Amino acid sequence: MKRLVLASFAVAALLAITVSTALAQWPTSCVELNDIIEAQQGNHENVGIYQRVHDDSAEAACRLDHQRDGFFGARRYEIPLRTDDPAGYTQFFVERAIERYKTQGLQATLDFYNSSASVEGQWYLFV
Repeated sequence: MKRLVLASFAVAALLAITVSTALAQWPTSCVELNDIIEAQQGNHENVGIYQRVHDDSAEAACRLDHQRDGFFGARRYEIPLRTDDPAGYTQFFVERAIERYKTQGLQATLDFYNSSASVEGQWYLFV
Protein backbone atom coordinates (compact mmCIF):
# COMPACT_ATOMS: atom_id res chain seq x y z
CA MET A 1 0.00 0.00 0.00
CA LYS A 2 2.85 2.31 0.91
CA ARG A 3 4.49 1.67 -2.48
CA LEU A 4 1.25 2.43 -4.30
CA VAL A 5 0.92 5.77 -2.50
CA LEU A 6 4.57 6.64 -3.23
CA ALA A 7 4.19 5.62 -6.87
CA SER A 8 1.06 7.78 -7.13
CA PHE A 9 2.93 10.78 -5.74
CA ALA A 10 5.84 10.16 -8.11
CA VAL A 11 3.54 9.99 -11.14
CA ALA A 12 1.70 13.13 -10.02
CA ALA A 13 5.01 14.98 -9.59
CA LEU A 14 6.23 13.90 -13.02
CA LEU A 15 2.95 15.01 -14.60
CA ALA A 16 3.11 18.36 -12.84
CA ILE A 17 6.66 18.95 -14.09
CA THR A 18 5.71 17.93 -17.64
CA VAL A 19 2.59 20.10 -17.70
CA SER A 20 4.33 23.13 -16.20
CA THR A 21 7.16 22.80 -18.75
CA ALA A 22 4.68 22.57 -21.62
CA LEU A 23 2.70 25.57 -20.36
CA ALA A 24 5.88 27.61 -19.97
CA GLN A 25 6.61 27.03 -23.66
CA TRP A 26 3.03 27.53 -24.86
CA PRO A 27 2.61 30.68 -26.99
CA THR A 28 0.60 33.40 -25.31
CA SER A 29 0.07 35.69 -28.28
CA CYS A 30 -0.75 35.56 -31.95
CA VAL A 31 2.71 36.94 -32.78
CA GLU A 32 4.46 34.17 -30.79
CA LEU A 33 2.36 31.47 -32.42
CA ASN A 34 2.98 32.94 -35.88
CA ASP A 35 6.74 32.93 -35.23
CA ILE A 36 6.65 29.30 -34.08
CA ILE A 37 4.71 28.20 -37.16
CA GLU A 38 6.96 30.16 -39.55
CA ALA A 39 10.09 28.66 -37.95
CA GLN A 40 8.62 25.16 -38.07
CA GLN A 41 7.86 25.59 -41.78
CA GLY A 42 11.41 26.79 -42.42
CA ASN A 43 10.38 30.37 -43.18
CA HIS A 44 12.98 31.87 -40.85
CA GLU A 45 12.90 35.20 -42.68
CA ASN A 46 9.26 35.58 -41.54
CA VAL A 47 10.03 35.08 -37.84
CA GLY A 48 9.51 38.45 -36.18
CA ILE A 49 7.94 39.97 -39.26
CA TYR A 50 4.94 41.41 -37.40
CA GLN A 51 7.20 43.23 -34.95
CA ARG A 52 9.38 44.58 -37.78
CA VAL A 53 6.47 45.77 -39.90
CA HIS A 54 3.92 46.88 -37.29
CA ASP A 55 5.95 47.78 -34.16
CA ASP A 56 3.50 48.43 -31.29
CA SER A 57 0.46 47.22 -33.23
CA ALA A 58 2.03 43.84 -34.12
CA GLU A 59 -0.43 41.77 -32.05
CA ALA A 60 -3.49 43.53 -33.48
CA ALA A 61 -2.16 43.16 -37.03
CA CYS A 62 -1.46 39.46 -36.48
CA ARG A 63 -4.96 38.84 -35.13
CA LEU A 64 -6.48 40.73 -38.05
CA ASP A 65 -4.46 38.79 -40.61
CA HIS A 66 -5.25 35.42 -39.03
CA GLN A 67 -8.98 35.81 -38.43
CA ARG A 68 -9.78 32.98 -40.81
CA ASP A 69 -7.31 30.37 -39.63
CA GLY A 70 -8.20 30.26 -35.96
CA PHE A 71 -5.26 32.06 -34.33
CA PHE A 72 -5.68 33.77 -30.96
CA GLY A 73 -8.95 35.65 -30.59
CA ALA A 74 -9.87 34.92 -34.18
CA ARG A 75 -13.47 34.93 -35.29
CA ARG A 76 -13.02 31.70 -37.22
CA TYR A 77 -16.32 30.15 -36.21
CA GLU A 78 -18.25 33.41 -36.43
CA ILE A 79 -17.31 34.17 -40.05
CA PRO A 80 -20.27 33.39 -42.28
CA LEU A 81 -19.56 31.44 -45.42
CA ARG A 82 -19.89 33.54 -48.55
CA THR A 83 -22.04 30.92 -50.25
CA ASP A 84 -24.33 30.13 -47.30
CA ASP A 85 -24.91 33.62 -45.93
CA PRO A 86 -24.01 36.41 -48.40
CA ALA A 87 -25.62 39.13 -46.25
CA GLY A 88 -23.78 37.94 -43.13
CA TYR A 89 -20.52 37.75 -45.03
CA THR A 90 -21.05 41.29 -46.32
CA GLN A 91 -21.47 42.51 -42.75
CA PHE A 92 -18.31 40.63 -41.71
CA PHE A 93 -16.44 42.12 -44.69
CA VAL A 94 -17.32 45.66 -43.58
CA GLU A 95 -16.55 44.92 -39.90
CA ARG A 96 -13.14 43.60 -40.95
CA ALA A 97 -12.46 46.84 -42.84
CA ILE A 98 -13.37 48.86 -39.74
CA GLU A 99 -11.08 46.68 -37.60
CA ARG A 100 -8.25 47.18 -40.10
CA TYR A 101 -8.75 50.94 -39.83
CA LYS A 102 -8.69 50.80 -36.03
CA THR A 103 -5.54 48.67 -35.83
CA GLN A 104 -3.51 49.82 -38.85
CA GLY A 105 -4.73 53.36 -39.47
CA LEU A 106 -6.21 55.26 -42.38
CA GLN A 107 -3.35 55.08 -44.87
CA ALA A 108 -2.83 51.31 -44.50
CA THR A 109 -6.58 50.77 -44.88
CA LEU A 110 -6.73 52.95 -48.00
CA ASP A 111 -3.69 51.19 -49.48
CA PHE A 112 -5.20 47.75 -48.87
CA TYR A 113 -8.68 48.55 -50.19
CA ASN A 114 -7.26 50.27 -53.26
CA SER A 115 -5.42 47.08 -54.23
CA SER A 116 -6.63 43.88 -55.86
CA ALA A 117 -5.65 41.97 -52.69
CA SER A 118 -8.81 43.24 -51.00
CA VAL A 119 -11.22 41.84 -53.61
CA GLU A 120 -12.88 38.54 -52.64
CA GLY A 121 -15.09 37.40 -55.49
CA GLN A 122 -18.05 39.75 -55.59
CA TRP A 123 -16.99 41.42 -52.34
CA TYR A 124 -14.97 44.61 -52.58
CA LEU A 125 -15.02 47.88 -50.72
CA PHE A 126 -14.73 51.48 -51.87
CA VAL A 127 -13.17 53.73 -49.24
